Amino acid sequence: EELINETRQIALKMVDAVYSNGFDRDGGLYYELKTDGTLDSDKHWWPQAEAMVGLVNAYGISKDFTYLNQAIHTWQFIKERIIDEKDGEWYFKVDKKGNPYLEEDKAGIWKCPYHNGRACLEILNRLG
Repeated sequence: EELINETRQIALKMVDAVYSNGFDRDGGLYYELKTDGTLDSDKHWWPQAEAMVGLVNAYGISKDFTYLNQAIHTWQFIKERIIDEKDGEWYFKVDKKGNPYLEEDKAGIWKCPYHNGRACLEILNRLG
């Protein structure tokens, strides 16, 4: 039980670091901060999906609605910018302005519906 509680606190610290530095105002999660300090401000599909799961998990641990509200904001970003309503599936990534990179695969060796499908199932499982 002590180890579980310690792990939960570490998880919250990780989410807090991402929450403080990783999200754009539109709710999307930037791809990465490189070791040289430059920001890759593109927003790839899988970090959006995993961010929602992490935020819902943080809400479950802490009962702090800040996490749940950010998860909802990220979901709104996904619905508006990542999901391709016309042709289905999620875009691989969008730029900082939310424009999709249409030359990227919708499914392929590094892109499939795993992250997005798993995220939705995990959130349903966690929130009921």
